[in-house]
Amino acid sequence: QHTCNSGQCVDVLDICQGGDPMCDDKSDSLQYCKTADRNNPVPDSIFTRCNKTGGLPGQIVRTSQITDDKYQCIDRSDEDPYTVKEERTDQMENCTVVYNGLPGVQEAGTDYCIQSGYWCTHR
Repeated sequence: QHTCNSGQCVDVLDICQGGDPMCDDKSDSLQYCKTADRNNPVPDSIFTRCNKTGGLPGQIVRTSQITDDKYQCIDRSDEDPYTVKEERTDQMENCTVVYNGLPGVQEAGTDYCIQSGYWCTHR
């Protein structure tokens, strides 16, 4: 929980998300979010402070959301854009492309068959 200046409590995940202030007294305004001390500890270990590069140091997300391939942090500091995902070729099946009868490949359990030579460029 985050305690507003007025004493109102709001969910810590609702403040500093780039939208309107959640506190009735607007004490969680953009100005607060820009100047929130990033060295202050987050309220619990299940939370992580966003912002490793500037912007809104007041934004907090669930630790479980870090590196989950979805951006929650406004500055996108919760994901590593340079992580190389390993391709799982053991889950590939041979197939025949419906419209031209050429050999293709598809992920196991799917119906989408793509011509073998185009797999890396058209997925």
